Amino acid sequence: MLSERQELILRLVVDAYLASGRPVASKPIAEKRQVEWGSSTVRAELAALEAAGYLTHPHTSAGRVPTETGYRYYVDRLIASEAQAADAEVELELSRLRREIDYAMRETTAALARVTDLMALVTAPPLGDALFVHGVSRLLSEEHLAELPRVDELMGALERRVDVLGMMRSALDQRSVFLWIGGENPQPELRSVSVVGANYGLGHRNLGSVGVVGPLRMDYATAIASVRGAASELSRYCETVYG
Repeated sequence: MLSERQELILRLVVDAYLASGRPVASKPIAEKRQVEWGSSTVRAELAALEAAGYLTHPHTSAGRVPTETGYRYYVDRLIASEAQAADAEVELELSRLRREIDYAMRETTAALARVTDLMALVTAPPLGDALFVHGVSRLLSEEHLAELPRVDELMGALERRVDVLGMMRSALDQRSVFLWIGGENPQPELRSVSVVGANYGLGHRNLGSVGVVGPLRMDYATAIASVRGAASELSRYCETVYG
């Protein structure tokens, strides 16, 4: 368990790295208004976080970057934070779509990809038996491509779809947002990316999942809020169709 000081410093490092994509040194962290300690203390805490496996550093740089363990600690607290309770504005008007399930799924994936600038996917009811994907070109954009070291394997898995569908269905019992970060992914070909998802359905059972796929360095706050918001919209839609 990290101390409050270590937790704050880790969060600031992850925030800075997500924003810039560059290794984070101790000086800019020590200059943050939330930080009450000098550079030497920050350096010591960064070294401790690295020793504990939350941070690492490229051999050419004195700055740190998050590890998968660091990302996991960060997103777990992001999910639990009441500050993230408000859903992102995923512009869906599914109540007007009546019983056009396929159209609703396509609209959801398109809106989610647009809001997050990542690849979005939705498994459709009943019980997630079909998979809708949108935004592959966003995932392969210049901004993200350099951070996808195993892109051929990734695209092969996405083309097969059945494996990704099975992975998403394996999380149907989750009651909240779920994440797989890098090596946590059950699908080996996806272990160079992160998947953020949430389930939707009726009050007594989940019918499918919505999610986004992106590099480990993604805007987790937006991704979490967006999939949560899309899942809520789809749940309301399912109530009108199946309720």
